[in-house]
Amino acid sequence: MSTSLLDNPVLAQELPDLLPMLDWITDPERVARLSYDHARFSPILKRDLANKKAALVVRPRSTDEIRQVVSVCANSRIPITIRGGGTGNTGQSVPLHGGIILDLSGYNAFCWTRGLTGRAQAGIRLEDFNFHARKKLLELPWVTANHPNATLGGFFNSHHGAEESIHFNAVQAAESILGILVMTVEKTPQLIELRGHEAMRLHKMCGTVGIVLEIEVGLAPFVPWLECITKFEAYDQALIFASSLTQSKELSQQRIAVLAAPIPNLMMPLTHNFKDHEHAVLLILSPHLKDKFQQLLSSCGGQWVDRKQSETLHPSQSNLLSLMGHQTSNQVLKVHKSLLCIECHFKASIHLKQIKNIQRDLQDEVFMHTEIFCKPSGELIVMGLPLVQFSTEARQPACVHCGRRQTK
Repeated sequence: MSTSLLDNPVLAQELPDLLPMLDWITDPERVARLSYDHARFSPILKRDLANKKAALVVRPRSTDEIRQVVSVCANSRIPITIRGGGTGNTGQSVPLHGGIILDLSGYNAFCWTRGLTGRAQAGIRLEDFNFHARKKLLELPWVTANHPNATLGGFFNSHHGAEESIHFNAVQAAESILGILVMTVEKTPQLIELRGHEAMRLHKMCGTVGIVLEIEVGLAPFVPWLECITKFEAYDQALIFASSLTQSKELSQQRIAVLAAPIPNLMMPLTHNFKDHEHAVLLILSPHLKDKFQQLLSSCGGQWVDRKQSETLHPSQSNLLSLMGHQTSNQVLKVHKSLLCIECHFKASIHLKQIKNIQRDLQDEVFMHTEIFCKPSGELIVMGLPLVQFSTEARQPACVHCGRRQTK
């Protein structure tokens, strides 16, 4: 890059002329769309972030292209917002002060696997990473994000944690990030390799203290998970079934979602299998346990709706994770736009009572969605993602804390 580009400050709008070989997005509608993420789940964030957008979007495909952009922006003090798949739901990818969006979705190469280790560029989709890893009968050790566009860099920068581990205990999960390659944001950007605990200093920093370019991950043996959809007439029985499943030492599960009526009937991929009053339990579990799973399902009054084994290794394969987590909310909000998705956490020992208390107190105002997850250590994690009718901003905190309130 010519040093003349660094001699005088420039405006963001001038960057395409200064760096014409890069992939620039200048169309106002596309720039506005790429300036937003899934913060629309919150009417409060949707309001507060409504007019925040970048001047331009650039989609680099090499380290050198990223370096060129960062160098000019650092010299001219042009704000940079890092974007992966834009699947975050708290506004991490929204440019608060204009500038440019550095879209890393094109910086997505899979680097290598060596033993139980894999490395890839930050813009690779988690599904694509697993596609390459499974060629060596390996997979990422955590519950990967449920949106098909979620990237490795986005997961590390805003979400990855020990609670998502499906193979490792808490200590091993925290150490599953083995190293990262980082670019500093300055006139002459530097490349720095951080290992182990040093790498975790940038965990959940969303690109604010450096741009994560590559991530090295400890992998686990591949499991051809069994994906199951079940239904229940009684909500209590659905909850008991899901809770009993996680408490069985013989049943290994990746993730369980309990969707109270009428949520299943409001989700386009499920609606033809569910009536208005029927509740769903979505499960991803170890396939060799399906017989014992069937016994538990029958004893709780549940019925099969669908099941399949994730033997197909192609990343375009539809999987049940795309209907769980915040993707459940995304599906329902297409039909009920007045609803608000909130997040709450329950105490495992009394979670059944807490969930029932929420339904008793809020009744028709809440559509209950609960995710239950058993860590390798045996610790039970129970998280609520209920959909509630939004009324006023002042009232929402009370809803958020319902799951944490101690009950007698």
